[in-house]
Amino acid sequence: FSMLIRKGLSADVSRCVEMAAEFHKIAYGLLGIEFCPISTAASFELCIEHELLSVAQIDGLVIGMVAGVKAPLMMNHNHLVGAELAWWVEPDYRKTSAGLKLLKFAENLAIEAGVKIWSMMLLESSEPEKVAKIYDKMGYKPAERTYLKVF
Repeated sequence: FSMLIRKGLSADVSRCVEMAAEFHKIAYGLLGIEFCPISTAASFELCIEHELLSVAQIDGLVIGMVAGVKAPLMMNHNHLVGAELAWWVEPDYRKTSAGLKLLKFAENLAIEAGVKIWSMMLLESSEPEKVAKIYDKMGYKPAERTYLKVF
């Protein structure tokens, strides 16, 4: 198969929303938060506006994505920080290089967008040890731990 990693476009949003629905099940669905496709589509458009949506495409089908946003660093607005909102590869393609290629491409998009610090999340519900090893190999360092409380 032929894999293409590229910037995400508005034409990709509906497919990204489909993948996000699956991502949601293992991320926020477990917290009892319902999935809203309209909000999700708007979030992907924001990622495009921030130039931080990457997609992996095989034979014309988008099979993965990294979605991110950027903002000024709270303590020094001369620096932009970027945050990954979702990193997803369809299960049938997880044994390919799509995930790593997507992450490397997303990092390059972040650099091009002026981001100085890029953060990646690690879901406790989705192979955290395996993902931590990937992050370690790619030069990421643990910096903060996130705890969630739903009201």
